[in-house]
Amino acid sequence: MSHESKGKSKIADLAKLREVAESMGLKVVDKNSMHDQYIDIDKCEFVITTQDGEGKLAIVETNVEGEYQVAMDNYYNPICEIAGKTGALLTREYMTEKCKQESQLLGGVIASQEVDTEGYVYLEVHTP
Repeated sequence: MSHESKGKSKIADLAKLREVAESMGLKVVDKNSMHDQYIDIDKCEFVITTQDGEGKLAIVETNVEGEYQVAMDNYYNPICEIAGKTGALLTREYMTEKCKQESQLLGGVIASQEVDTEGYVYLEVHTP
């Protein structure tokens, strides 16, 4: 497991994560373990793969119940091109969609969305 990495972002809404992964062109596979050349994850919620199944990452529960994170082997893993080296692009998209969802539930309207050169997402939300 010398190449295992875990994402820093905490995930709580697995349905939204599935939706985001699919919108990024990834596949969600209902498996509860992931074993590969450099990584063995015996317990996960599901696995996310590239369309050809060559690249993969797992969604694992943290030590806080109901909180999840990305676990993956980032050594020559083709999913890194889409999801980021530690799953950062996937979790960034997830967090962006969660912020949009919460803003809209509070009556806000998303006026614009921009990603800067550092990868930070800026949302302009108008409230009535």
